[in-house]
Amino acid sequence: MPQPSEDLQKAVAKIEKKMKARVAVSPLEKLLVYQYLSRVWRRHLTVQELSVAFYVLDRSVGWGTSFFVASSANVLHGTDDYSGVGLPDRTYFRTLKSMEDVGLLFRKRTHDRTLVGLDLGFAPWK
Repeated sequence: MPQPSEDLQKAVAKIEKKMKARVAVSPLEKLLVYQYLSRVWRRHLTVQELSVAFYVLDRSVGWGTSFFVASSANVLHGTDDYSGVGLPDRTYFRTLKSMEDVGLLFRKRTHDRTLVGLDLGFAPWK
């Protein structure tokens, strides 16, 4: 299975580090992360995982952060500003768990909301 270039991996790791430190990332850096997910991770993910990954990416990296916090209802059914993730409830929760189990995603429940983010260092080709 082809592996991404080391330069691309290092660039994405640097961007992730900036976001975790709450340092502003440029639109070009955000685009690089989107391209990394689309061009590198896509071949390794199921359609459901890809749907969740792009949703999390939009709600986090799209805003220059490494995570977002929302209720499950917000993610599943959407709001005026965001459409839902587009998966049935059981499929969404099963997909979250499988992604968390392999280290692709992290989450932490807090009361009626969940903090969710992607581990951009995840290497599905290993």
